[in-house]
Amino acid sequence: MKYAWKNHEFLKMGSFGMVCAYSLILLLGFALTFAVVPYSGFAFHFFQLSIFISALLFGPFAGALTGALVSSYNGIFVIHNPYIILGNAILGFGAGYFAKRLGAFWAGIAAFAV
Repeated sequence: MKYAWKNHEFLKMGSFGMVCAYSLILLLGFALTFAVVPYSGFAFHFFQLSIFISALLFGPFAGALTGALVSSYNGIFVIHNPYIILGNAILGFGAGYFAKRLGAFWAGIAAFAV
């Protein structure tokens, strides 16, 4: 079975539907920023889900932009560490870059490894 997102044919680039879908993914990311599960001295964050979704659907640059925008609130106001923004932008770019070559699951693993 051929996946449409591998050839970036999911939505036409520059279309109104693409802008709406990307905006909804950004809103999902901002909402998931506040979904934090503390466990034994660690905190599990779920906003990376929106980074992976946008990277897989729209490519590496959209993943990087989503990573930078979604993690900006956490990086600046909560943790006071602006390097988090750069790290999540690299995560989004890596996920979109590796998705063409490795598939969705291994792209996520490889992006976290970078």
